[in-house]
Formats: sequence, structure tokens, C-alpha cells
Amino acid sequence: MGADTPNPKDLAILVKVARYCCTYLCMDSLITFKGPS
Repeated sequence: MGADTPNPKDLAILVKVARYCCTYLCMDSLITFKGPS
């Protein structure tokens, strides 16, 4: 049922996950670049 049209809730969750992943990767690369403090 409604497999072709994406669910707004699913879309919002996808965006949240994507943002979280991006932020995590950015922080991870920054920490790696600066090295262990």
C-alpha cells in the first residue's frame, strides 16, 4: 500500500539519520585530523 509514494514520516526519519551520519562523520574526521588530545 503506497509503496511508490514515500511516507513523509519515513522521509523525515531518513533525513534525521542522514544528518546524524553526516555530523558523526564530520566530528569523527575532525577528531582524527586533530589527533587524540
